[in-house]
Amino acid sequence: MVRKHAGKFTYIIQLINYISYTLVTDFNKYSDKELTSLIVEKGEIDAFGVLYDRYIKVIFNKVLATFGHFENSEDITHDIFLKIFLRLKTYKGESAFSTWVYSITNHHIIDIIRTEQKKNEFDADMEDFSSIPEEPDDEELLNIKTNKLLNVLEQLTSEERLILILKYRDELSVKGITEVFGINESAAKMRVSRAKKKAYKIYKEQHKNIEV
Repeated sequence: MVRKHAGKFTYIIQLINYISYTLVTDFNKYSDKELTSLIVEKGEIDAFGVLYDRYIKVIFNKVLATFGHFENSEDITHDIFLKIFLRLKTYKGESAFSTWVYSITNHHIIDIIRTEQKKNEFDADMEDFSSIPEEPDDEELLNIKTNKLLNVLEQLTSEERLILILKYRDELSVKGITEVFGINESAAKMRVSRAKKKAYKIYKEQHKNIEV
């Protein structure tokens, strides 16, 4: 009798586990907007795990590319997801959920950059670009080999890296950059130009005798 009841008990546990697993995996069938509604309106907190899985790679890679420190990037990414979760109620579905997520990500990164700048009292306007009087063409930057480009990016400030990432990887327009940084169009153009000049200057100094 004991073995018989034990067998039934084991079966019930397995059934419960299977049902739980099925319910969790079912969340993958929903769109981002539907998952947001499930979390906010019905309290389905587990559904956030699906959103996390969908966006963790992109967000972490952007943070890592901007700041360059793996452990710090993990902490920053965690803070971004916490902010996304806490602000889910404010998502109204007027834009794509991905756009909303990337907006939170970009603004969080910029907040950190501004804090760093205040601590370091760094004045980017003092940079000397006299050796490169003209702004390099986009094609000149894009033709730099990946391994050399990564080396160049490491020597830029976090803000300069983010600007180039937004422009060339995310293909954000100048208007988009103005919205992310909360600056006017002329200031955005100046920052893009400055970042491009600095990146190209570093590259040319390191590879004077090497063709791109």
